[in-house]
Amino acid sequence: MLDPRERTAVFLLAGTVAAILLIHLSVQAVGPESFAAPYTESSAEGDYVTLTGTVEELRTTTTGGHLLFSLEEAQIFVPESVASSATVKAGDVIEVAGTVQTYRGMREIVVSSRSEIRIIRHAE
Repeated sequence: MLDPRERTAVFLLAGTVAAILLIHLSVQAVGPESFAAPYTESSAEGDYVTLTGTVEELRTTTTGGHLLFSLEEAQIFVPESVASSATVKAGDVIEVAGTVQTYRGMREIVVSSRSEIRIIRHAE
């Protein structure tokens, strides 16, 4: 049998594990996009941001099969692993979440999963 101090330690450890699991499941349920800041011109490199707008231009890169599209305020980069399941078309109104990065001197939002692209309204 465990003495009272050992039982207390086991109880505290089990409670801590349960709390961490509950927090993890809660974050998964609401999605990481809930913690993203709105994108602005002053968003710093590495910031996790969200941006809503109309897709103005859409193209696939010549190497790698990545997807690039422009919203009113920013260039969006979607890696091939995500682009293959994306159904975005020019004229769609979408919300994206991703990390601000600079590529060849241009700022862009890099999307890392399909769940970070939400189509609000399809183009007509």
